[in-house]
This record gives sequence, structure tokens and C-alpha cells, in this order.
Amino acid sequence: SITTQEELDIRARIKIISLNSNVGAAAARNIGINNAIGKYLWFVDSDDFISRDALSILTSLVFNNNFDVVKFAKQSLFLPSPPRSYRLLSSFQVPMLSHINDVSGLLFVLGHGAVWCSVFNREFVGKVRFNPDFEYSEDSLFTWQTVLEAQNIAYLNYPLYGYMYTDGSLTSTKPFVRFKCYIKVVEEYLSAICSSSRSDEVKRILEKECEKRLYCHVFYTYSYNEITQEMWNMWYRVYKKVMVDNKLRPKYKRFISKVLYTIHFNKFFNIAFIIRYGKGVNCN
Repeated sequence: SITTQEELDIRARIKIISLNSNVGAAAARNIGINNAIGKYLWFVDSDDFISRDALSILTSLVFNNNFDVVKFAKQSLFLPSPPRSYRLLSSFQVPMLSHINDVSGLLFVLGHGAVWCSVFNREFVGKVRFNPDFEYSEDSLFTWQTVLEAQNIAYLNYPLYGYMYTDGSLTSTKPFVRFKCYIKVVEEYLSAICSSSRSDEVKRILEKECEKRLYCHVFYTYSYNEITQEMWNMWYRVYKKVMVDNKLRPKYKRFISKVLYTIHFNKFFNIAFIIRYGKGVNCN
């Protein structure tokens, strides 16, 4: 517990910014970044919550270091509303902090692109901002653009964040704009890889992740019958950039992809997806 004066001191450091209209998550987060004065940035969704011991753990293990990005565990909850005070469950009695210093660790951090399960060093973030053109996956894109340039990354194997699953939330709906963002963001991932300072070897490994996500972002979210011809055409345009025009891929693979692109036969990609990932497009 804290004293009244301590609570008043904490409240005095909180700045509430009220917007006249809903500007979207990307723009709102950018406003937050522009007004932030602390060492680290943490983006918390309005319908989620943080563990009651989260800030004390971060203060003792993270804030005194100079990490660029720190990822931590989360706990998914199906509750009617966020609890007022909750210590998230963990199989670890003591928070375990480990440095990320290899490509497998890098892929792990990028694997879940949501920004709420990481804190970002504000000075390191610099001028990077969320892209307001993306109503979906704007947080994933921000994660890729920052993490790919990070030199000092850590993982805290302890749940600090409570993710609330809510019916009718933004991520539970599937309009066309969601499809568009899910496809276009893969193209942006590739741009971030190509422009990053990572070695060519690491870039080629990350590029394979883009290939995987070109399929997974669509076929793990939409059933085959939900994908219209307009959506297929959009998918093929990004397919060409990621699979055919991408110079990080070996020439023979690009040639094969070009042949497949020329065939332009949707069912073939369904079969290829099943062979490669063991799951068809009708996977909802």
C-alpha cells in the first residue's frame, strides 16, 4: 500500500489528453508518444489491464537498464470486465529476465506483434510512429519497424498484462478493410527488413517469415468462401512483391513463384498451403 501523499505524487505525473473525436488507435498512440516524457513507452488497450505488480517489476528489472525493447508474457482472460486488482498467474515464482541475442529470439519477439506485450525505450523509438493508414495491424507494423533496429532486446518471462477477450471487439470482426491491412502489412514487413541494419543472413531468415505470413494472415482468418475476387487480386499483387520481386529470395524460388503467379489459380495455393503448413484455408 502507499500513502495518500505518495498517491498524489503519482497522480501529479499523469497527463490525460482528451480528444474531441475518435482518431483511431494509430493516431491516438502517436499523440501519446509525442507527449510522453518517461524513459519507456507502454501502450495499454482500453479494455485490458496490467497486473498489480507490473510497474514494480518493470522498475526493478527493466527501467534501470538501457534495453531498446522488452517483451513480456501475458495472460488471456474471458471475463465480463477487467478486475480492479489482479496478480496474473505464473508458473514462475520469480520474474525471469533474459537477453535476446540470436535470430530465433528475434523471431520470437516479432511473432506476437501486439505492442501491449512490450515496453519500448522512448529515446530508441525516436521518430518512428504508428501508420494511421492501417486500422488493423498498425501495432504489428510498429513492432517490426522498431525491433528490427533494436540492438538490446530482453524478454521477461512473467505475465504483466491481462488480455481481455471481448465479443464484438475490433479484432473479432472481419470486414474487407481488415483483409486489406493484413495483406498490406506483410509488404511493409518486407520493406522494414530490407531497410534494416540486420545482416543479409538474418534478413533472409526474416524474409521467410514474410512468406509464411502472406498465407497465414489470410487463411488462418478467412475461410475460402469469404475471400472475394477483389480480395484475391489484392493478395496476388502482394504475392508478386513478396515472392517474385523480392531479391532476398534465391533466383530459382523467384522463378517458381513467377510461374505460379502467372498461372493465377486460386485452388493451387490452397493445396500448397496444406502441404506447407498442414492446414487448409477453410480453417475457422
